[in-house]
Amino acid sequence: MKYQAYLTLFSFIAFFLNSCSDKNEPHPIESSSEFINLEVGNYWTYDWYIENNEGSMKYHLSDSVYISSKETLDGKVVFKKVGTFLGHNQIQYIFDSLNTLYSFPDRTVIFSLEPTTFESYLANDLLIEFQLEELIQDIDVPIGSYECLNFKGEVNHPDYGTLYNNNYYSRDIGLVKMTTHYYHNQQLLEMILTGYGSTNKPG
Repeated sequence: MKYQAYLTLFSFIAFFLNSCSDKNEPHPIESSSEFINLEVGNYWTYDWYIENNEGSMKYHLSDSVYISSKETLDGKVVFKKVGTFLGHNQIQYIFDSLNTLYSFPDRTVIFSLEPTTFESYLANDLLIEFQLEELIQDIDVPIGSYECLNFKGEVNHPDYGTLYNNNYYSRDIGLVKMTTHYYHNQQLLEMILTGYGSTNKPG
């Protein structure tokens, strides 16, 4: 499945947290694929938290995802990513083109180091615009602290104003944290990395 327009959750644009501090330096030029960590056998586990009526975050559910294979589809080398997202089974194909990672075949942008704005549409024709924030941020999750780049989405909602979709990626790790909303009711969600590794490596 693809992220774009999946149910009514604007974070599904970004397929597969609050503690962070900016560093006064831009990111060096690297490869986008290093931030998704596309290698067959790599896996990640996440916990979701959802905002309750009192404004506190409570545990919601857990997800897991892994890279199952490397294939060639329509002449493109793609990586097959399978698992669950908010408890729903998902399959996603990812390919790298000019330092930007896309889903295949719809070409929804997942992550990019390019200094440009990427546009996509959610359900009800809401426009979401993604752009990489230049500063490196230290993101704390239960399993450690990671230097991350935020591939940030912005939606101008007619009822709730500006809503943000933060996607924090760390080099050689992958997605460390996501914060997003259910755009039909502005409810905040967080997805936090709880584990990662490779079935091809010991330990």
